[in-house]
Amino acid sequence: MKRHLQRWLLACLILGLLPLVALSYFFVGIPTKSLDTRYGVTWSTRHAASYGLLPQETLQSILDDLGVRRFRIPAYWDLIEKEPGQFSFDELVKQLDEIAKRGGKATIVVGATQPRWPECWLPTWIKDSMPTEREHAQRRYIERTVQEFMRHPALARWQVENEPTLKTFGSCKNQRLDFIASEIALIREIETKALLPTQRHGIVTTDSGELSTWTSFAGWTDGRGISIYRIVLAPASFLFRYDFLPPFFYARKAALVERMTGPVFVSEFQMEPWADRDLIRVPFEEQSLSMNEIRMKDHLWVAERTRLPEVYFWGIEWWAWMKVKQGHPEYWEEMKRFFARHPSS
Repeated sequence: MKRHLQRWLLACLILGLLPLVALSYFFVGIPTKSLDTRYGVTWSTRHAASYGLLPQETLQSILDDLGVRRFRIPAYWDLIEKEPGQFSFDELVKQLDEIAKRGGKATIVVGATQPRWPECWLPTWIKDSMPTEREHAQRRYIERTVQEFMRHPALARWQVENEPTLKTFGSCKNQRLDFIASEIALIREIETKALLPTQRHGIVTTDSGELSTWTSFAGWTDGRGISIYRIVLAPASFLFRYDFLPPFFYARKAALVERMTGPVFVSEFQMEPWADRDLIRVPFEEQSLSMNEIRMKDHLWVAERTRLPEVYFWGIEWWAWMKVKQGHPEYWEEMKRFFARHPSS
């Protein structure tokens, strides 16, 4: 009886200590700056245009004034194939050519789920089709896009879909996970047949930094991008803060999953306000609640201490809009100083 009691007490002790060990692992430590992290931006020409900006002119400013050399760029299906079987890559070619001229590199995002609301970018002609028909057309668009750009000097790697397992946002809620896996396999097959091993590109996908285990498609991809959002708008219309998570939380979580997923990097680091409507319709005072100069500096402090190999900032179109259209150049200038301290190449 005494031995059984001892075993029971030991089991209770172990079970009681496990949460403390987990909390200590994720939350106890001193944030330290990483000296080898490389920084870039997620860039959307369609989002820039929605602010009334000239996309090509803005991209040139990003390259020449800010000095950015690392990009994550969506290959929006609805812009590439506006009519069935008629593909136009002109806009994307212009962007990549500008980046290549400066020795920059880009991650090209393919798939139906793409950065920027509403996250799902299907051509109008396929929206009401049966799932099998849509999947067939989607694979065809990916195949043509990979064939078009797999030899482009600016291409660094492919991203397949954007946070495809996060169903909280966007309207692409019916994509089968095995179909997404087939998209990954399709890109790998195309490059294996067409390119030498040294010419092939890595394939990644992305997950929410706070709302995901990051283990989806483990074994299928060569890396995992995560998003970091410090201040978001909760369903009850109040600002919810994730800044209770220390910067090293993400690197320590990455250490647990990288054997399955490959290297973890930050594909979206929040650097613009969060609102429930287009920012162009949000008063400056309301925008300042979730992003202002103080918050931007705080976010940059965190970004420097994530200790992950790459960080792509989210919000460059907003910085440009605030500078060019709104008379608030301070955000652009703050990021200019940051990229001067942290070369993007």
